[in-house]
Amino acid sequence: MDVRDLAEFTVDRVIQGDTGVFNVASPIDRDSYGDFLAACAEVTGSSAEFVWVDEQWLVEQGVVQWTELPLWRALPTAWSMDTRRAQAAGFRARPLLDTVHDTWAWLEAGGRPVEHERFAEHGIDSLREERLLAEWEQVNSRLRAP
Repeated sequence: MDVRDLAEFTVDRVIQGDTGVFNVASPIDRDSYGDFLAACAEVTGSSAEFVWVDEQWLVEQGVVQWTELPLWRALPTAWSMDTRRAQAAGFRARPLLDTVHDTWAWLEAGGRPVEHERFAEHGIDSLREERLLAEWEQVNSRLRAP
């Protein structure tokens, strides 16, 4: 979800005098993690190759959710909150590609993420990633074997 959409929705709720809880997110199933990665690759001109790995296997390997793999959560409930009240109140999420494009343009123009004490922990070490991918390929090849 784009923070600009949240800000607009929040201001509108204050102006309207609405109260209560609003779960604000894009509608369930509108965009996938794959859609997000594809948008990032498209906007940045990346030729990244995405390898889809079983979530439970990643959990078993101790991959840190949200930190080593940004925006990844294996909990089924993490992405399934009921947003109908916010939708009915007028929340609209702009297209994912627009958010990715605008964020990339902001970064290219010198924008920087907010400093955070755990900032350096984000992302997976490249050697760990290579090892995990090699192990996954071995697991996957055993699963495909006749």
